[in-house]
Amino acid sequence: MRQRTRLRCRNSGKRGRWQSAFAAGALLLGISPAIGLAGANPAAADSGLAGASAGGGGTAAPQPEDPKPAPGVPLAPRDDEDGLTDAQRQALQTAKDQAAASGQPVVVTALTTETSTTTADPDGALTSNSSLLPTRVRKNGVWTALDATLKRNTDGTYSPVTSSEPLELSGGGSSAPLATMGTATERLSFGWPASLPLPVVSGAELTYPDVLPDVDLKVTATTLGGFSEVLVVKSATAASDPALKTLTLATHGTAVTVKDDGQHNLDAVTPSGEVAFSAPRPIMWDSAHATDAPAPAGSAVPPDAGPSPGARVAYVGTKLSPGALTLTPDQNLLTGTGTVYPLYIDPSWNPHPASGSRQHYNEVQAGCPTATSNYDSNAYGNPGVGDNTYSGCIGIERSYFQLGVPSGIWGTHIVSAGINVTETYAAQCDTTSTIGMYLTSAINAKFSWNTKPAAGTKIGSQSFDPACDSYVSGGFTATSTVARPAAGHWSALAYVLVNGSSESNGYHFKRFATNPSMSITYNHVPNTPSSLGVKLNASTYGCATTTPYPILGKTVATTPPSLDSVVSDADKDMVQATYTYWVGSGTKSTLKSKDVSSGQHAPVSFPSTYIKGLADGTVVDWQVSNTDGEDTKANTSTCHFTVDQRAPVEPTVTSNGSLYPDIDADGAPGAAAGTAGTFTAKVDPGTGNRSNCCGGHVCDCGVDHGDDRLRACWRDGSEVPSF
Repeated sequence: MRQRTRLRCRNSGKRGRWQSAFAAGALLLGISPAIGLAGANPAAADSGLAGASAGGGGTAAPQPEDPKPAPGVPLAPRDDEDGLTDAQRQALQTAKDQAAASGQPVVVTALTTETSTTTADPDGALTSNSSLLPTRVRKNGVWTALDATLKRNTDGTYSPVTSSEPLELSGGGSSAPLATMGTATERLSFGWPASLPLPVVSGAELTYPDVLPDVDLKVTATTLGGFSEVLVVKSATAASDPALKTLTLATHGTAVTVKDDGQHNLDAVTPSGEVAFSAPRPIMWDSAHATDAPAPAGSAVPPDAGPSPGARVAYVGTKLSPGALTLTPDQNLLTGTGTVYPLYIDPSWNPHPASGSRQHYNEVQAGCPTATSNYDSNAYGNPGVGDNTYSGCIGIERSYFQLGVPSGIWGTHIVSAGINVTETYAAQCDTTSTIGMYLTSAINAKFSWNTKPAAGTKIGSQSFDPACDSYVSGGFTATSTVARPAAGHWSALAYVLVNGSSESNGYHFKRFATNPSMSITYNHVPNTPSSLGVKLNASTYGCATTTPYPILGKTVATTPPSLDSVVSDADKDMVQATYTYWVGSGTKSTLKSKDVSSGQHAPVSFPSTYIKGLADGTVVDWQVSNTDGEDTKANTSTCHFTVDQRAPVEPTVTSNGSLYPDIDADGAPGAAAGTAGTFTAKVDPGTGNRSNCCGGHVCDCGVDHGDDRLRACWRDGSEVPSF
């Protein structure tokens, strides 16, 4: 019988269940200027969580229902043709021209955002690469990679080198708040009741030693402009300090109001109702460690980064009042006889980036069926997939992600698309699991396990090895899936990850990073060919779809006619025309033009042997399509022309009134030189030609057509001039 071992396999300095790469938080003492706060009742610590072992086996939640079909349309479609401005379209074309000329991919800078880039490929296609979270920010007119390393500002505060939202942290003293997030128009600040000691700076972390006796305050900046905060209570003596029984966060905001969502999560909401900052329900944990849990593989996990397997974990109570947020640590864990110190208290605040209207993630947990604290937050762990049997909310977990759809793909052909995810944690280091990805509905802050959207169309499955020695990346082919928002002009695409191996076996439990990516290669389909026609010598005949069809006469054998059309492509790619031609129900043949520039004619001549082999009176049918090498667009019209290679009949020319008789036919001498006269030229058009003379126009040869001249036609369709 195999011995079951609960093992945190890989964390690389980040949290396993309690990872905080995106979380931002503030736990404060004291009072600062008041802002509007929506009232809330105190929240008692969760009795099911307080004092529970983070390494305990727990009881698995019931097996969930099978995935059901879901609407799958995350956000309302847009009516824009492609969502691009004229300047962006011009920049796109310039990049495509440069890529074609150089043979190298060219980034379309005008389409770069905090979360996506677009590249013009040499073959004419375009590739969009996007991520859920921002990875760059425009700084001094240049896109710059995010970097949370703290630098000292001229006023003595600290800020990340580059973050997507502004953040300032205290450099010590009392002249500035502990932390200020956001811009001048939407800002949330947190004070500290006493003068702060000078911090010790290390990368993205500030440590303020002994803010209370034997209690340190650690604050870590994030690339998003938020911060995580941990009070490190080093001993039982420090824990018994009355100042730790209740902790007051002094808050000051600009254009935001802090509200409780009813689940002990806090939102800083703008007047329009948008969430600018949010805080999941805070937790605390001790330094206990399960004796049967081996040390994590790979990089060691700092104890203040999250609870280890076997740690005792509890919720922290919250209460809002004007100008303050009161936190009540769980007293049983804070001062309990079984508590192992240091003890860590970690409330968190999350900034919501500008892309938040489309980009989100969430985790639902069967063990906490009404909890909504995981929306856009991994303060206490990356989103889980499968049966969590040892930590936090025991039971099945599913994770939802929503990625923005770049408007540039609207109305295009999706050549290929893939969604890439990264496994950051595995419950068992010898177990490979299959993860299923399903299309689902839009993600919001209110859904929980009980109100989660259903899993819809399956995108695909992928096998993931355990993330023990390193993180494990996996890609899901999503070409047909992404084609739907491309055709429907969706603003975003949402999916859910479900453990396909087992949702009742803790061995298969995994966690995934909050920043999945999506890569889309797409192409604009060429326009429909236009200006269709057939040419013979200097004459051009249009696309005749109804009778009478133009007649191509005797010279077709020596100078074969050519088919022609104007071809074009929205990407301004080189375009090639393909002409398909046939007779009756016979075999179809094709002719291909040379590659021509978009908007140009693409003629191609018939083989002379083909024309010579046609019987007189044969009707040739033809159609045309054009391609840019990736996609093809046809003109659905069927054009026709008639071939007649017989020599024209010699016309009979007579002088009206016999003014000039034909002396070669023994006629009498005619009128004196200079005498005006008129002549009539007649030709017997022969069988089948009477209604198709004079270049295909309906006429009666030898009959006056109202221009004081008589017109006749040669059998090849050319007009006999009047004399």
